[in-house]
Amino acid sequence: MTLTALNLNKESEESKHNAIEKAFTILMSLLPDNDGISTIELSRSLGFNKATTSRILKIMNEFGMVTQNVTNKTYSLGPSIIKLSLALQKSLNSGYISMARPFMVDLRKKTGQTVTLEILNGHNVMMGCVVEGDMSVRVAGQAGDSVCWNTTAGMRSIMAFSDEKFVNEMLAKPMKALTQYSITDPKRFRAALKKVRKDGYAHEESEVIVGFDALGTPVFGFDGRPMFAICLVGLTNFINSNEATFADALRQTAKEISKAFMYDG
Repeated sequence: MTLTALNLNKESEESKHNAIEKAFTILMSLLPDNDGISTIELSRSLGFNKATTSRILKIMNEFGMVTQNVTNKTYSLGPSIIKLSLALQKSLNSGYISMARPFMVDLRKKTGQTVTLEILNGHNVMMGCVVEGDMSVRVAGQAGDSVCWNTTAGMRSIMAFSDEKFVNEMLAKPMKALTQYSITDPKRFRAALKKVRKDGYAHEESEVIVGFDALGTPVFGFDGRPMFAICLVGLTNFINSNEATFADALRQTAKEISKAFMYDG
């Protein structure tokens, strides 16, 4: 093969790589509301060439990743996304969630509090499993719910034991304030992460719902990286008055689950 042919192959591979990146960028730009958007609007907002954007959308439409409104020609997420979501949900329910759930049930019995499992999905957080506590009111969401990443004890505990690159990427994202207690300042957030590393768990204080607190700690995989987080959720006064006992039980539960995933740290 000649040098010219090698260069052409290299350029072709780079072109494919760039097209794949653009396709995923377009896909993620439709989140979280999935409002219909036109080709021109997409190309302008993302800084892509209009013809390139149109070509990628056409291919994505063929695979059902997006769908086009026949009336106004706008694009939104397609039926294949639903199939992928269902496959993910199935794997979550039949995979490590099923392994973690018995430990979560045992923790609920010990503490009487709601126990949740928070999953890191890229740069987003999802509620993977919820074991309701003894309270008559629901204090957490349900499996499949998205979670505001900067307000949860679970995500904070995951970030505290993640690499600095990931932390920097997250802190570069906008932070939402769900209550007046939500941490939205990167410096304060870094200080909170430092405390989590020291304590071994995160304490979210009325940042999601005023009057309710949560304690969270990560579960590690065999490679030593956080896989997901286990959290205790309850009334602020009750969490505060039992924090030491609850934190010990939470950390022990996370340790046992991590061991089940062959983590020996």
